[in-house]
Amino acid sequence: MFFIRIVLLTSSYPLDYLTKFVALRSQNSDIKLLLGLGGEDQGKEIFPTLGNLTTSRGMYIDNVKAVVDQYSLDGIDFDWQYPGHQEDWISTDRLNYINYLSGFRATLGSSKIISVSVAARPQDITQSYNVPAMIELVDFINLKTYNMRGTPTNENSITAFHSPLYKRSSEILPESEWNVQAIVDNWNREAGVDISEKLIIGVATFGRSFSLVNAANAGVGAPSIGIGNHGVVLPPFSRFKGILAYREICRGIKNSAWTNTYDYEQAVSFAVFDDQWVGYDSIRSAINKIEYVSDKQLGGVNYIRLELEDYGKNIIFLNLLNG
Repeated sequence: MFFIRIVLLTSSYPLDYLTKFVALRSQNSDIKLLLGLGGEDQGKEIFPTLGNLTTSRGMYIDNVKAVVDQYSLDGIDFDWQYPGHQEDWISTDRLNYINYLSGFRATLGSSKIISVSVAARPQDITQSYNVPAMIELVDFINLKTYNMRGTPTNENSITAFHSPLYKRSSEILPESEWNVQAIVDNWNREAGVDISEKLIIGVATFGRSFSLVNAANAGVGAPSIGIGNHGVVLPPFSRFKGILAYREICRGIKNSAWTNTYDYEQAVSFAVFDDQWVGYDSIRSAINKIEYVSDKQLGGVNYIRLELEDYGKNIIFLNLLNG
């Protein structure tokens, strides 16, 4: 079963936009189409505001149902980034998050899929989510097991992975919990029951980069002066310093300009060019995550940012499908 999430960014999309989206079912009957609510650039203000207004929140939920019904969508993915992370709303966000989910379930009914995309680290769970209440209302939980380490802008930092499968032996709290294995274990612990079949882990098509103090010392945990240089292959996303698209990394390695290394301890890869270091999910690390999902009987893998993919033999998406 494959889930595809679509977000209506503005009201200016052509009228046939969702119709074309729904037509994907004709190509694969296993596809489930979800209406995406929120995300990186949406919901930060509207969800807290409507959350405190019962009538307005109800109208929003009714409007969501109208779109789901009109286009015969299979459900929704709710991505509020993030409850309790704005000072004005900390006291009410955690409760209102559950109010949204309760409203969605009551309005959409039991036949529609409700998934949520959530911050994954332990400190985020405590601040944002009532996990026992959540799991009674949702079908799947998309754990954002990437960007777990934002690339630092300060000096005296060290290189580290943003999406490792396992912890590093040298890590201590809280960093020792910033890995897929620890996050899955922690969500099961917070739920009070085994919810593995609801948990979906993330595989991202971008890496987080650092500028090294000394290019000759370029391993994991090497001294860094902070954020890496911006990318140049794929604007506008990789124009941001500290972030490189997977396709940029593949091109660098293919041209033999970059040294590529697989880290066995954390089951993830990194590449080095001059004084630039980037940790990322390679095909090998993505396959390891698929195997982990199978071994732990998790809900699946959430594939992030198709537009940053490599379009040659290194494409991660095809390997995920064939995994």
